[in-house]
Amino acid sequence: GQVHELVAADSGFLVDIDDKEADHFAEVLDKLFDDAALRASLGEAGRRRVERDWDLRRTREEYRRLFV
Repeated sequence: GQVHELVAADSGFLVDIDDKEADHFAEVLDKLFDDAALRASLGEAGRRRVERDWDLRRTREEYRRLFV
C-alpha cells in the first residue's frame, strides 16, 4: 500500500522529510504541540479509521482471497 492510504486528512498529516520541507514539518509539530483538541480529534479519527478499515476478520478474508 501507499502512505496516503495510511494517513487521511482527518487523522494525520503527511510531510515529506527532506531539507526543503523541514520548516513545514516543524510547523506541523508546533500545531500539534499547541492544540490538544486537534491531537484528540486526529487520534479519534485515526482509531475509527483503523477499526473500520483494518478489522481482523476483513483483513483475514482479504489475505485469504489473495493467497488461496
